[in-house]
Amino acid sequence: MKIDDDGNISFRQSWLSNAENCPERMRLDFLHPERSRTSDEAFIGTAAHYGIEAVIEGRCAAADIADAVRESYRNDPEAKTMYFARPKTHQSTIGECIDLSIRCAEAWVRDIMPHMPLDGARCEVPFDVPVFEHDGRIVSIKGTCDVVPATGGLWDHKTSARDYKQREKQLWNTQATVYSMADCYGGFGRTDVRPPTTFTFSVMVKLKKECRGQIVTVQRDVGHFRRLEKVMRGWVDLLDGVGYDKQWPMISDGNYLCNHWCDHYDQCRGADISKEDDLFGYVPK
Repeated sequence: MKIDDDGNISFRQSWLSNAENCPERMRLDFLHPERSRTSDEAFIGTAAHYGIEAVIEGRCAAADIADAVRESYRNDPEAKTMYFARPKTHQSTIGECIDLSIRCAEAWVRDIMPHMPLDGARCEVPFDVPVFEHDGRIVSIKGTCDVVPATGGLWDHKTSARDYKQREKQLWNTQATVYSMADCYGGFGRTDVRPPTTFTFSVMVKLKKECRGQIVTVQRDVGHFRRLEKVMRGWVDLLDGVGYDKQWPMISDGNYLCNHWCDHYDQCRGADISKEDDLFGYVPK
């Protein structure tokens, strides 16, 4: 959630998705953007995305996607500052990260690329779509879609430690709703899109020896859009009623999503409970 100089409010799907887990984290993100860090897990996906985009846009051949991935590690400043989230159980060196990014990108070429409608497709397409007005302010959704095919529908690339479950994504995925709503509201320059629409996840499942590609498609209809608008109105009401200066609900404080990898852990849960207390009784495998 961001507020411009005129008081208008915009939501990104990542904000909406993360706020479902912990509203307080999103408040702290707004107040302390300097704490935001890029993890190795995140950049592995970023580099794979870079290679895929290079292939779709014709900047490199599919057979050379590994070269584009390596270029991302050489040139992207985030590669120099990323932190290793779980070095004892996952990759712990830049070399291991590069290798995993390449295997993800090559899995996309092998398992997903042949099934994508790439003729005339656009990559990294931004959108900024007004949804409703609230007390004279425009409330909008914005973001960037990985692939907008000329034939309709939307695609987004993901890296994941496990297979996606279609039922879970159909029931609960916020990104699919945000992007589909944007498409129906003309956010990608298409004026003939009507619900129901399709949103397809291009998933690269990270395995120890070889990654594999998975294609998962969900559908969004007007009911999903109504629900999303209600959710957005709730966040605007929270902002108006509480503001950014008072604590927001900490929904994930009682589960695994509240952990030491959160950018604000030391100033939030960690300010009250020590890491030693958190790990009492834990025996590493």
